[in-house]
Amino acid sequence: MEWTEEEYQEGRFLKVETNTGKKYEFEEVEQFTYLGSIFSRKPNIGEEIEARIMVGNICVAGLRRILRNKNISRQTKIRASILSPSHKC
Repeated sequence: MEWTEEEYQEGRFLKVETNTGKKYEFEEVEQFTYLGSIFSRKPNIGEEIEARIMVGNICVAGLRRILRNKNISRQTKIRASILSPSHKC
């Protein structure tokens, strides 16, 4: 689903009231990330793939020091490399 530029206005808020009387206010934004997925007004799978590759590169860079350290056992290195991606580095 795509929106036109006229429909998007920066700083606009959507107000929602629930059945229980709670009121919520949501700011309208061009794009946001939720659980690793990018939601935007103009969906572009290329941007999402690029963002995921960047997160992977950050994880590998963070692990590089651990993986190259000769004082850390192989078993510990394997555990660190398996656990890190699930914790989003």
